Amino acid sequence: MKKLAEDLETLFRCPFDIDISAKQAYNFQKSTHCHICEQPFEPEDKKVRDHFHLLPYNNNYRGPSHEGCNINYQNSQVVPVVFHNLSGRIDLLPITKEKYISFTKHIEDYPIHFRFIDSFRFMNSRLSTLASYLENFPNLRSQFAKLSEDHYKLLTKKGIMPYDYFDPFERFNETCLPPIDAFYNILENKPCSRRKYLRAQDI
Repeated sequence: MKKLAEDLETLFRCPFDIDISAKQAYNFQKSTHCHICEQPFEPEDKKVRDHFHLLPYNNNYRGPSHEGCNINYQNSQVVPVVFHNLSGRIDLLPITKEKYISFTKHIEDYPIHFRFIDSFRFMNSRLSTLASYLENFPNLRSQFAKLSEDHYKLLTKKGIMPYDYFDPFERFNETCLPPIDAFYNILENKPCSRRKYLRAQDI
């Protein structure tokens, strides 16, 4: 986490310049309201171009804004880390009958804070069940528009994960799929099915 905090601090310290299209520049000149506070620009207001400082390209311009709104609209240095059922599986902190929803980890010597969030507290179902509610995956399709339908289906179904196999940590460096026995689910006392393993091989 310290290495990640170091990388993020470097990113926050070296923001990217604005990348704005001709159409966006024209719309900026014609704009009458701040996109942040949604209030109109008064004659004495200084209108500025707000942009996303951490995005290097692809029109990182966000919209016209008051100078004051733009200054206050800074990038947060709190990085969300989302786990499903985090509060039910972690014992680093005491848990009362009011289970915590999140906690924050401060990294010494760095301004970056990691906020761990339990998504299960907001979406009380298995990940596979939650994923089944999604339809069409428009954002995913736009990112992988060149994939065939068969390959696309591989991306949109829950796969298998050999959780217990990744101990010691060095196994994360392996480049081949572990054997089917490595996918045995100790928590549920279930072996991995041949069908699921063959699908993992296809991926």
